[in-house]
Amino acid sequence: CLIVLTISHAITDGHSAEILLNDLCVSAVGPGGNGEKAFSYAEYALSEHQSRETHVSDYWQKYLSKTQATLLPVTREEADFHDFDTMHSTMPVNVASMDRLCRRHKINLASVCQLAWGVVLRSQLGVDDVCFSYISSLRNKPLKGIMTAVGPLITTLLCYMNLEGETDVLDAIRAVNSEYADSLSHEAELSN
Repeated sequence: CLIVLTISHAITDGHSAEILLNDLCVSAVGPGGNGEKAFSYAEYALSEHQSRETHVSDYWQKYLSKTQATLLPVTREEADFHDFDTMHSTMPVNVASMDRLCRRHKINLASVCQLAWGVVLRSQLGVDDVCFSYISSLRNKPLKGIMTAVGPLITTLLCYMNLEGETDVLDAIRAVNSEYADSLSHEAELSN
């Protein structure tokens, strides 16, 4: 028996795929699960709509006033975009070692990756101030059953960093993490 499930990334997130595969496995082998009704995406969307009455501060305006848009140049002379200067590299990473390193220095892996992307942008564009957006999960919302919901429970956030001078790598990662923590209370303002 072969089952093929094709889902657009636009309607799901990484955790949704795990939920769907679990449900599919339970269906294939017979009755199972805990009988609890899954949290519907409609309930999530309604809760988001109801929370749109958000006070808008000048946080993001001040945050963005420090920088300018950081854009990689794209040549649109050809319709086929296969020949960019592309660098392929494989870096074996021991996950347990990386986890220990992050815990020892009280940093998180997302901040490490964001700093790495900032360094790439800086080196490619020759600027010290970089700003880019990234996608983050909204599964941390205090909604009962949100971990059982299937759908795009994501938001787009901004990351700014100044990489001028000889900043210590750990200090730079901590600064990225600190800015992220500060932005969490203004997350709804950005989506509005």
